Amino acid sequence: PTSRDALPKGRHAMQIVLSYVLELGAKVSKARIGFPALNGRLYESPFGSQLYMVFDEHKRCLATGDAWPDPVSLEKGKYTVRLHVRHHKASVLEGLKTLVMVLKTPLSKAIAVTAYSSYTNAVLKASKFTRKRLYSKQSTCLYLSAGSMASGTAPGSVLVGSIKFGKDEGGAKDVIEHDIMAIVPPKPPTASKAKSQVGGADAKKKKKKQPKTAAAGAEGGSDDNGTDEKEAESGFEDEIGKAVRAAKLAYISKLKDEKLSKALDSKVVNELLSVANNDEKRAVYEMKVKAYKSLKEHDKVVEACDMLLGCIDATKVAAFYGVKRPAASAQDENQKKESKEMEKDKKALVFAYISKASALMELAKAELDKVKAEAGKTGSGKDARLSQDWNDRFKKGLDDVLKWADEKKDKKALAPLQMFSLLAKGQNGKALKQLLASLKANPRDKDLMAQRTKVLSYLGWDDWNKELFSLWALVQFPSGFRCF
Repeated sequence: PTSRDALPKGRHAMQIVLSYVLELGAKVSKARIGFPALNGRLYESPFGSQLYMVFDEHKRCLATGDAWPDPVSLEKGKYTVRLHVRHHKASVLEGLKTLVMVLKTPLSKAIAVTAYSSYTNAVLKASKFTRKRLYSKQSTCLYLSAGSMASGTAPGSVLVGSIKFGKDEGGAKDVIEHDIMAIVPPKPPTASKAKSQVGGADAKKKKKKQPKTAAAGAEGGSDDNGTDEKEAESGFEDEIGKAVRAAKLAYISKLKDEKLSKALDSKVVNELLSVANNDEKRAVYEMKVKAYKSLKEHDKVVEACDMLLGCIDATKVAAFYGVKRPAASAQDENQKKESKEMEKDKKALVFAYISKASALMELAKAELDKVKAEAGKTGSGKDARLSQDWNDRFKKGLDDVLKWADEKKDKKALAPLQMFSLLAKGQNGKALKQLLASLKANPRDKDLMAQRTKVLSYLGWDDWNKELFSLWALVQFPSGFRCF
């Protein structure tokens, strides 16, 4: 800073802007974003400012706040919180780089708490605390226990609430309220894991190696010990090979973008696929589909989807879901295991078919744009359609998706495919109508807005694009975060 940047008495104002990333798995109606080290102080605060802004994935400012945060409604998704703090010493601001942000969200439902009169009763779930009269200056201890935590609470979360004592009698309020706090513990192990841990020591004792006795047989007898050793060695090698392949898959799955793409096309992965079992092959092909989708290599996406589909017995899955099954509570262990496997296969089928159809759609879009451009030179761009070959390829991909996808659960993935089906037939008006309905349900979808621009150009409504939607896009999708 120069002398012109100074406040009276030569003081300089420094600032620091801290960024925090939030990812919400569900909508939160009354979220409060706070900074406990700073909140609740204004004139007595040592800092000159403490303002924050909440931005969505498209850098649009959704909410602002200060030392007393107001509740804000946030949809499911990713958000960036930026905090602005001022002080005249840079060293003080440097110390705020590890400042903790707290997100307070209301529980979906209240947690029932049971009171006990002693620690022993609380641990043993014995007799509960019922009622006790206290006189002046007299106190008692209460031990509170929660039977179960509310859904959506992660281990390490802090639950804050209150407990009230007394009652309102004849209009005279004699109620005392105290704050209570609890930390969500780690999730307990499942019954099967707990059983294996308890019985582990006994199992090891029982699993002692039995002494082998070699009997001298008559001439022409067989050596059973040699056969057992060979089988044990073969099984040991299989286990090592499986562990090595699992380690390779775990390492590859951590790679990103181009590194992941190169790894999946490498000699190492090809060798792995040559000896891998069906589950390992599926894992590799799923990684290939996701990697090629992120890199927009649509031809490779189609190829990887076909390989993934080849690892799944679609006929078996269709036969399973074609028959009415008993409710989950009435199924035995084998039925539950089979249901779990079939559900996994069905999800993989839906994923592969939707990914393949989406890749075919992107390839067909490029082809349709070429056709529209060529037809536009002769003035017949509005009536231009996709070639029959591409139309048939995309139609088959869409038909496969519709056989397996759920119209409600997979609505977001189906909408662009069905809309492009109309565009391929030259039904631009119907496509625009469906697109506007999708935009109404997802008003912040950047891809849908880009598709709307393209459809309007197909219809020849360029003035709408230029004067309305193109300018509005600057507001909807700013290039950077708003300044403090």
